[in-house]
Amino acid sequence: MTAEEALAEAARLVEQGWNQGAYARDLSETQVCLVGAIRKALTGTVRITSALSNCDMTYTTALKAIADELHPALTIEWNDTLGRTKEEVATALRNAKRFLPQETSQA
Repeated sequence: MTAEEALAEAARLVEQGWNQGAYARDLSETQVCLVGAIRKALTGTVRITSALSNCDMTYTTALKAIADELHPALTIEWNDTLGRTKEEVATALRNAKRFLPQETSQA
């Protein structure tokens, strides 16, 4: 999976179930935050597992792109800001692809 695909899938996951203040609201991980959605897109879980190490470069690239999109806000704090909506989070994830290195954004 490319970083662009991970961001798109994370946006879809946020639209299905988004939360604030935790990576996942419940054990079934049906509600995810911005960072948790990227993890789940790449590994199938929001938890830090050995599967994430297999995706380190893609995960790092996706996180850098979303951080550039939200600059200067801190990603986790931005997600958790009172009044934030899942639509804003999904849009930010989709818009972050403009900050991906050219070769990373191509499938």
